[in-house]
Formats: sequence, C-alpha cells, structure tokens
Amino acid sequence: MQRSHALCIVLVLTASALPAFAQQTKPAADTPDEAAARAVAKAFVSALGEEDPAKVKAMFHGTPEDAKSVDQMHAAVRALSRLAVASKKRWPDAKNLNAEEMTSAGMAAKIAGQPVRLKGDEATFPDGPRLKKVNGTWQVIDLFPDPQVKPMLKGMFVEILAVVDLTLPEIESGKFKSAEEAEKALQDRMAKRMKERMAPPPPPAGTKPAK
Repeated sequence: MQRSHALCIVLVLTASALPAFAQQTKPAADTPDEAAARAVAKAFVSALGEEDPAKVKAMFHGTPEDAKSVDQMHAAVRALSRLAVASKKRWPDAKNLNAEEMTSAGMAAKIAGQPVRLKGDEATFPDGPRLKKVNGTWQVIDLFPDPQVKPMLKGMFVEILAVVDLTLPEIESGKFKSAEEAEKALQDRMAKRMKERMAPPPPPAGTKPAK
C-alpha cells in the first residue's frame, strides 16, 4: 500500500497497528461486475469529501452502528480539508499538512488502482470499502474490510477531529512559526491520543499482577 510523502496523520500514528498490505496491481481490464463494484466504491469515497454528508449517508447500506463510522469519517475528511486550506493560506509555499490519502480524490484514486475481489455477492478491495450486491446493484455495507483493525480505525476518526479542532485555530492565529512546527504538533498530539486509546485497560481493583 503506497503512502503519501506528506504528513498523513492516520498512518504516522497507527502504522504499527495496521496490516501490511502487499502492493496490489489492478488487472488490465475489469469484468462488468468488477467495473460496477469499483464505480460504486469510487462514488462513495468521493462523496466523503462533500460538505453535505447526506449523499454519502444515502449511499451507505450497512448497520446503524457502522453508519456512525461513516459520519465520523466524513467529519474527519472535512476537518482535514479545512486544515489543508488554513495551512496553505498561512504557508503558501509549504507542503500540504493533509495527506492525499485522506482526501476524497486520493481515496478514489486508490480505489481505481486496486483489484476488486469478488466472492459470491460481496466485493472488497485490499484497502477500501466492502460492498454487497442487492437485487443486482452493488451497495457499500462497510468502510473496513478487515475486522481486526475496525475498532481502532473507528476511534481514529474521533481523535483526528479532536486534534484538528485543537490545532486549526492555532494555525489560524499564527501560534506556529512554520508548517514544520505545526506538523510536529499534529503528530505529537495524535500519537499521544492514539497511544492512550490503544493502551490496554487497567486491571480491576484488587487484581494481583501476573508473575
């Protein structure tokens, strides 16, 4: 899975917990079924970047609990977009503080470059949403094809929002002298929050430590 050279808040802080995907090569041509699934997946991730969340919510057909993750991811993508605008205004010649992988265009490009895996009435990508064919139409039913990382990624969107809400006003007010200083603040804050989120819970009171 290729990474952007710019700051990617997601990957900087969670690389140790994410599975290492082998580089995937898209086939020369999709079958009609693969092309239809890919088109729906691309439209879905593109909608994540739109200001109004109504479109992407209407395109999601998973559980109510998983729909909350769609809301959170949409909010995170929009927050990172605002961060990019503010940093570009403050430091026009500096690199973008948001990574391409967390823009709707970057996610759509990633979908376009991966093979579609069809298994029965479901379609998945190595790094993309999971879809199911219902009455002949492909529908997005889950953001995360890998259940092992699902809890962490769901929490990650919440932390991205918290860090951006803290850092964005500081960028706009001129607190940071450079984009590099702002970048380090973002990294440090997100790393701290993710470390705390992923830490094992403390043992119950009165529990003896294992020998």
